[in-house]
Amino acid sequence: MSEKKNSISSLFFKFKNEEIKIIRELSGGSASSCFQIVLNNGEAYFLKTLNSSDARGVFKKEVDGLNKLDQALGISTPKIHYFDEDVLILDYIESGREKSKSWFQLGVGLAQVHLIKSDFFGFDYDNYIGRNLQVNTQVIFQNRKSWGEFFFKNRIGFQLDLMLRKRQPEKYSALNLMVRKLEEKIIEKISSDDEPSLIHGDLWSGNVIFDLEENPVLIDPAVYFGNREAEFGMITLFGGFSPSFFKGYFQEYPLQEGWEKRVQIYQLYHLLNHLNLFGDSYYNSITKLVNNL
Repeated sequence: MSEKKNSISSLFFKFKNEEIKIIRELSGGSASSCFQIVLNNGEAYFLKTLNSSDARGVFKKEVDGLNKLDQALGISTPKIHYFDEDVLILDYIESGREKSKSWFQLGVGLAQVHLIKSDFFGFDYDNYIGRNLQVNTQVIFQNRKSWGEFFFKNRIGFQLDLMLRKRQPEKYSALNLMVRKLEEKIIEKISSDDEPSLIHGDLWSGNVIFDLEENPVLIDPAVYFGNREAEFGMITLFGGFSPSFFKGYFQEYPLQEGWEKRVQIYQLYHLLNHLNLFGDSYYNSITKLVNNL
């Protein structure tokens, strides 16, 4: 840790010509270590350092995602101060109290993000969901099945393949077959005429900060263009979102009838990703969900 502190101190002296007063390690993701940095002049920053060489380019992609989200009205992201392959420096956002109006504002702001459209599903490049790759090979929006085919191949199918590579195939082959047999049903269920929307991609309550003015700030994106209902897979999976959030979103940009049932398919993607990231504790939740599809 002392070597890392020395490296951070040297970076900030070069970056700001200021000595560091406080370095405080924060809880972070599996791919990076996170720190609060307070300089002698009182300025505070949020610093990420890369833990794994397998995730080279992750900070550039995070920066691109934050900049993309920042195009939307009514929502903000942390200011970016510096990044390279190993380091990302953002504003440190001091957390304030969240209130009903804060959640409502988040709902309205997310709807504005979803109004940013594209003529394809996917993105300009692959990025990450946690420390796992997220494949964004572009599929032109040609007909209502384009989305379903993109999502099964690049989201569910990719995670199933990853599961078989990372876990004992004999245990997980049955789960793989169970989901694969539902491919056509899943594609049909989520097929849609909706245009591709920009989505955050990993929007759980831990990836929203409410600042001291009670404004929502989005962090840690896994952006791509997709059906906006996919955003609600993560939103509904672990809960924590106030009813005021849904009121704000639906006032601005209502979802189509039946989204509550379709959202289970998007939850499946995130559960498979969590299984591949964190292990067997998600297995039973996945099999229960698949049996209900």
